[in-house]
Amino acid sequence: MVYVCKKFHVNKFPPLLPFELSWKDVNGHCLDFIHELYYLLDNNFVEDCYSFLRFNYIHEFIKFAICTPNWVLFLNLALKFNRTFKLNGFITSNFRKIIINGRLVFCSEINFLCLQKKLRRRFFVQVLIKEITRRLNCFGTSKAIYTTGLPFLRPLLSANYFFHILNSQEQDIFYGSKSEKTGNKNQKMIKTWKKFNPLKKEKSRCLYNLKILRKLFKKKKIYKHFDKIDFSYWIRFVKGFKFTFINQNRGLKNKKSIVSFYSLPCKTIRGRKSFYFFDAYYYYGIQEIEKEFFLKETLIICKSIGFDLFYILDGQYTENFLINLKFKDGSNKINVYMLGLETEILKPNENGLIFF
Repeated sequence: MVYVCKKFHVNKFPPLLPFELSWKDVNGHCLDFIHELYYLLDNNFVEDCYSFLRFNYIHEFIKFAICTPNWVLFLNLALKFNRTFKLNGFITSNFRKIIINGRLVFCSEINFLCLQKKLRRRFFVQVLIKEITRRLNCFGTSKAIYTTGLPFLRPLLSANYFFHILNSQEQDIFYGSKSEKTGNKNQKMIKTWKKFNPLKKEKSRCLYNLKILRKLFKKKKIYKHFDKIDFSYWIRFVKGFKFTFINQNRGLKNKKSIVSFYSLPCKTIRGRKSFYFFDAYYYYGIQEIEKEFFLKETLIICKSIGFDLFYILDGQYTENFLINLKFKDGSNKINVYMLGLETEILKPNENGLIFF
């Protein structure tokens, strides 16, 4: 069988912009641009369905998500005014290797699509998407994947988030805060989990954990293809927003488990005073112990750090399993869209993709 690549025309010049707006390539290592991008996202980024909460991305998180391995300055696109040099819009794209039904697909991940509310009414969102598409076509990439909470068209898959309240008085018995014996057990258990950073580990250990992760991915129909560099970058401990721990308890017959979650605070945008919820989102996990024991220890670690809520995406565990652990079904759904590739609609339990 011979695959024939179709030629497509790529415009050499970007679309013209009115109102003294111009395109700007954002350098992820420049702190001034990161600071301006933080204010743009903090005031105009994603809201929930009821326009009550908004994600709050800190500077380190933005730099971590933009300056990924093999990132390109040409794909960090921003809109700015010529007079004030103020950012009024932003969109970024990173190259990804995704496996769908055993087929390797080279595509790009679209993220941080943000625009000031005044410019949204003038259909500048379509202009941003059109320009980032043109730039991706310059690299020969015609497929893109992105996530959104607003459903439109036909998504590749749709999943819901389950959440667990960590700072409620009703949950104190679950974590053992009312009993000194159980509290001491939790402290001893937390000491068995240590910070995990593959960059500081030996190559053999890193490859061993990567092989286990790939075995878990084979049970899914869609997942990311992690190589050594990607695994060392994404599955690691970063102070402030990215937490990765490894269990080194010898009493478990040398069975090691790795849990990775990230912090994404939410800010209330209604009311006189805004306040924050400090939420933890489950990223990836390598478990060689029982699922219930593994997830309970993860919740105790998040509780000890000081998080208010713990979120996990539908499909990582069954619904009945999460409800038995006092998880609640949230109303926040995430939809995954794939442009340039026609595939069948996937179920949440077949999903191995997790994006920030």
